[in-house]
Amino acid sequence: MKTRPKLSFIDESHLPNFNILVIEMGARNSSRDLLYILKTFGYNSFVIPGDSSGKKSKEGSQIAPDSILVDARGMNQSHSKDLETFLLALSAKNLRVPIAVVLSQRFQFAIPNGQPWIDRMDWPISKVSLFARLEFYHGLKQEWKRTELREAALLDTLILLREVQEHWEKLSKLDSLTDIPNRRCFDETFDRECRRAARENESLALLLVDIDLFKTFNDQNGHLVGDECLRQLAATISKALRRPADFVARYGGEEFACILPNTTAKGAWKVAEQIRKSIEELNIINAQSSFGVVTVSVGICATEFSTSAMMKDLFLKADHALYLAKSFGRNRIEMDIL
Repeated sequence: MKTRPKLSFIDESHLPNFNILVIEMGARNSSRDLLYILKTFGYNSFVIPGDSSGKKSKEGSQIAPDSILVDARGMNQSHSKDLETFLLALSAKNLRVPIAVVLSQRFQFAIPNGQPWIDRMDWPISKVSLFARLEFYHGLKQEWKRTELREAALLDTLILLREVQEHWEKLSKLDSLTDIPNRRCFDETFDRECRRAARENESLALLLVDIDLFKTFNDQNGHLVGDECLRQLAATISKALRRPADFVARYGGEEFACILPNTTAKGAWKVAEQIRKSIEELNIINAQSSFGVVTVSVGICATEFSTSAMMKDLFLKADHALYLAKSFGRNRIEMDIL
């Protein structure tokens, strides 16, 4: 390539990497003079033929231009509508690419409304003015590229923030010791399931599971053993709940709560017995218990036909049933029905 002469009136350090696509709207080689100027000043320029249909050649489809010059100097005034159609189609296919239509000064043509990417360049034009235009297009394109990078970086940041938020939201609803849902998650789930049961007129059961004599067990064996006991019981209760909609949470220190959607009193009792029996069979020694091992008491409340008013009493009834199970000797199940 011919060495480009230094122009004193403009900072040209970035211009050689600027790709300019020239579209000939007139006869072949009619843009030779324009291409010569671009080549003289070191631009990467390409030329393809164009027509009034707004289509480009296959050759041009392989080029990613930074700016497009539509050389329409050879077009007749009667083709102004065809030129407008061409420019609209070209702009739609080249978003954020500056487009300049090069016209003779006599050619009467107005840039279509709502097309900020399209500019008019009257010919003849001085080299100083031409470079000023091209530098402006280059700066505009570079700014768009920077904007796209900033938008991409912002989108990545938003996605990362959303993932972090979801992660912490999930952690905020988990009990750190047992890795099952905590009291906060229970409250939200219980409210949601009560509303759903009332809306769909379905049965709902609530189980409150409390470890018998756990304070004594904890004091005698130490908190590390007590924590391990809680983890084992949480895993055992979770395993006993086999349906995807069934839910267990650590409600308090040694208390767990189970929500069983669309479950009758008979079904709730069966699940409660499975929990009680499985925990007893863990054979975790508790010397202070008359049973010799760690056991649980379970209070159940179930409702066959749900209403909003009934849901308010569901927890209170289950808590009362748990109190009766404790009072009647522990390691047992008691039930109340709404």
